[in-house]
Amino acid sequence: MVRAYTGVLHCKRPCERITVTNCTLTSYAHAIRIGWTNDGIIRNCIFSDLVITNSNGGIGITLPRGKTEPLSDQGDDETLIEHLLFENIVMDRHYHDPINIKIDENNRVAAIRDITFSNIRAISGMPPSFYGRADCHLKDITLSNCSFTIRPVTEHYAPPPGIPCYTKDPGTPDPLLAYADRFRMENVTFSPD
Repeated sequence: MVRAYTGVLHCKRPCERITVTNCTLTSYAHAIRIGWTNDGIIRNCIFSDLVITNSNGGIGITLPRGKTEPLSDQGDDETLIEHLLFENIVMDRHYHDPINIKIDENNRVAAIRDITFSNIRAISGMPPSFYGRADCHLKDITLSNCSFTIRPVTEHYAPPPGIPCYTKDPGTPDPLLAYADRFRMENVTFSPD
């Protein structure tokens, strides 16, 4: 998890210049998780040459609903997530969405912008999803040279013990998209298995 929760530091400081490369990842939730409720600034990070397998989700940039009574690690800052690159990533045996960018209500957000996904190969139970908010659109999201194969969860394609399973019908293999400006796709395929 990459976060910019500055409460424990007692000073505001961005989380930046993070590099994750040449790793194999497995997770109960998202294998790569960026941000949390009212985090600060996360920017200039690269995730490359990764294999992600046996996870509920692949890459999650999700800002959950703000609470009336804050969680112990809920920040007080507007979240700004920008200039992230995800490249050369293979995902297999994902039981929800391979990429999920979402801003929930009541989360303090300045922007999520300039995020690039390049050379991604994913087999998952759901298509990728990109949800901005009416008052905070996602901006400059790029998918380039990516292949998404949608394989619904069945008795022959089921998660191992301990991995939660979402059996919602994926419907169309197309990406789910709302409140996004300058969303670009170049040489990207979506197909049912």
